[in-house]
Amino acid sequence: NYFGRLGSGYTLIGFDPRGYGRSRPNNCANSSPLYYEIDANDAVGLMNALGFKEFSLLGCCDGGTCAIITAARFPEVIKKLVIWGSHTYLDKTDVEVFAKLRSIDNWLPAILATMENKHYGPELAVVCNEWLDAFVSVYSDPLREGGICKKEVGEVQCPTLILHGNKDTVVPFCQIEFLQSNLKQYQSEIIPEGKHLIHWTAQYSTKSWMTF
Repeated sequence: NYFGRLGSGYTLIGFDPRGYGRSRPNNCANSSPLYYEIDANDAVGLMNALGFKEFSLLGCCDGGTCAIITAARFPEVIKKLVIWGSHTYLDKTDVEVFAKLRSIDNWLPAILATMENKHYGPELAVVCNEWLDAFVSVYSDPLREGGICKKEVGEVQCPTLILHGNKDTVVPFCQIEFLQSNLKQYQSEIIPEGKHLIHWTAQYSTKSWMTF
């Protein structure tokens, strides 16, 4: 973990937003797509409470989507973004992919074991399906037209590092192309053997992280 090493110059802070990890209850089902905005407000509120006036965000999957929204809503406090495995919009293909995730028996054994043993226990299947219901509701909402944070991407002012696993079966490469076409400042790196959770499943150089 480069960022947490003594002398790295970074302070690494992680938190469980509402309904994730060890945080209870799961509010995704009740707040529908608005939980991204709730998470963004919570992230900034936490950092303010800890005394950080400016900070950078690293986010994977939902965390990356939330990071984009946070940077768009709070440009004065977000210095840089690092995002991977994140959606900015949904289409029919995405909905079909998520349908396959509803049965946790289809998950990779290592990921399933981690989620069950370290975080959710027997609640995992229920929490997962409530999250999927809230997430997919974005696609069926005519007012959003499938957009999760499409508008916010163009409002991000800070430099952004986009990472993407070339074997990611959850987030298609068209999402990366959208980011590249709409972000004002970005670098991108494709991890050849990376899957959706590249920080778990791929070995790669940390050069891009350290020099960004």
